[in-house]
Amino acid sequence: MPSYSPELIQTMRAALHEVMTKIPMDQATPGIKAHMAELILKAAADGQATYAGLLAAASDQIQTILSVHSSAPGKP
Repeated sequence: MPSYSPELIQTMRAALHEVMTKIPMDQATPGIKAHMAELILKAAADGQATYAGLLAAASDQIQTILSVHSSAPGKP
């Protein structure tokens, strides 16, 4: 399991917070947030350590994640 410095953890949190502001309020569910966090963690595990890079890793996937969640069983 990778280990992250406190600074990188703070950067990942900031990127997660920022990417969540780009998601419509009615779709900003805990599940969406978890997916965004996973994308950021994967980018960090792959060596990305900048705020911009981590933010881009999640932002680039917003539409994909939203479409997957909107078509999930039990969704209207």
